[in-house]
Amino acid sequence: MTGKALSVTEVVAGYGHTKIVNGVSFELAAGEALAVLGRNGVGKTTLLRAISGRVDVRSGRISLNGEEIQLSRAYQRVSKGLTLVPQEREVFATLTVEENLRVATGNAGGPGIESAYELFPQLKERRANKGGALSGGEQQMLSIARALLTDPGVLLLDEPFEGLAPVIVEQLTGALHMLRETRGVTMVLVEQHADLAVEIAGSGLVLERGQVALAGSAGFLRENWHDVEKLLSVA
Repeated sequence: MTGKALSVTEVVAGYGHTKIVNGVSFELAAGEALAVLGRNGVGKTTLLRAISGRVDVRSGRISLNGEEIQLSRAYQRVSKGLTLVPQEREVFATLTVEENLRVATGNAGGPGIESAYELFPQLKERRANKGGALSGGEQQMLSIARALLTDPGVLLLDEPFEGLAPVIVEQLTGALHMLRETRGVTMVLVEQHADLAVEIAGSGLVLERGQVALAGSAGFLRENWHDVEKLLSVA
């Protein structure tokens, strides 16, 4: 056992013959969070997909609560407590909000769905609405709520604030803080809004060409923000 909720060690992953992620490592204890930053195309989403089992890991190790999972299928990782909220949200457009949530609970209702409504009261108000009729912010809430119904110890979030109004971002930020503080959920957050991501997570790393170019606590990153901005700027 490593004593860590999530451990990523020298992970290499990609598509076809192309390496996208090349030797990334980090560790997170229960309730900790990490912001993954970088320009478009440097491997942020591929890293989350590799951790969640949607992209094969060519070498390296991924451990969940001390158990190596890099060879496990995606659904097996979910059953072990690791869930991805993808950038595409993957809401079922023709199902109602409640039906979308029931998909994650094996069609069961009860306390699980009620806990989702407690976290996002707006969804309860829209429970009979089709997923395709929701706003972007409501769809993101639904995507996160559905992921939480799998009871994850580790939650991977890919661009959760993309295209959302500031008031919705504030609501989601509050929900993520609450999940960490009250449920001890460990998080890996990919987000283009670097300052917000670092504030939420408390630590971060910056990818450059699939490798970690800079990493540390929020304080360290702020002290070296000029270097962070250089790594995030478009050449």
